Amino acid sequence: MLISKNSSSSLDEFSSLVMKVVTYLNADIQKGADRELYYLTRNGTKLENDIYEILSKLAVGTSFEGTIELISNQKFPDIVAGKYFGVEVKTSKSSWISTGSSIVESTRIEDVERIFMLYGKLSEPIEFRAKPYEECLSEIVVTHSPRYKIDMNLTVEGTIFGKMGIDYDSFRKSDNSIELVKKYYRSKLKEGQELWWMSELDVDNLALSPIVRLWNTLEQSEKRSFEIKGFAWFPEIFSNSSTKYNRFALWLATQNGIVPTSLRDIFTAGGKMSVQYGENVWTEQSQIVYRLSLHIDEIRDEIMSAEDSWIRDMWNTDVVLEGPDKIKQWIELVNDYSQDNLREMLYLLFEIE
Repeated sequence: MLISKNSSSSLDEFSSLVMKVVTYLNADIQKGADRELYYLTRNGTKLENDIYEILSKLAVGTSFEGTIELISNQKFPDIVAGKYFGVEVKTSKSSWISTGSSIVESTRIEDVERIFMLYGKLSEPIEFRAKPYEECLSEIVVTHSPRYKIDMNLTVEGTIFGKMGIDYDSFRKSDNSIELVKKYYRSKLKEGQELWWMSELDVDNLALSPIVRLWNTLEQSEKRSFEIKGFAWFPEIFSNSSTKYNRFALWLATQNGIVPTSLRDIFTAGGKMSVQYGENVWTEQSQIVYRLSLHIDEIRDEIMSAEDSWIRDMWNTDVVLEGPDKIKQWIELVNDYSQDNLREMLYLLFEIE
């Protein structure tokens, strides 16, 4: 990492200095085959050293003269100048597209406000480019955590921030950047699609098992646990839609590594049944309603113990009611999806007044 201790420089001056570095690098490539070979063998770390030397040289006569330092650690960005400005160095052996830093920016140097991306495409034809950091971030992709996708050919309108309708500074300083991203990508989902990373609490520690299992290989206790989660978090399974199990199936696969063979058989196999609560008896009830009645306490516990952020995600709502009213909110969702009026029965089963 490179750091300038001078805090009096302006953004325009630093921008000019960065572009001089780019001009210097592109001119150096033209000096012959030896220079081309030199850059073809560089990587990100080696290029940081090169830029440190070039930046120090070109800073002579500016307010940055004698202030550039090279520090080896994992901070963001790689170059910090005048306390408020920075440069992130990125290389690729093939194209102008690459994976960038985490959107959470937990390693960002606190006072840095403006960052430039200096990108080296270290393959024939070798070329260097630089532009404001936020102007080359096209999408958000997930490796072990949500990260920016870099595209040095972007227009300003094509950035992820342009698509989301928020400026970069507002986004990075937000307390709920992950939620903003999930809300944006959810708005783009098509039928049969779902985000495979869901929990804000786990974005820096995604650890899905490498083992994929079929539903029919699970222990009965696991099947029961997931059945309860199906009732609690996927109320659309009570509808008559031909796609009513799609979201649950995607969640089982992407979040738990479980491939369901037939969710329809899990919830609806069997004929009509009677549901009884005290002196109340509801005859000719669908199998899914009957199975729900067998898990009242577990469904209640599942919903009541969940974080509000999880409920908002799973029920696709901006509002989560408090306390026992969460059960009422769930009942209304189930009733809205069902072709039958289940409200009175569910209120009695869950002992809601």
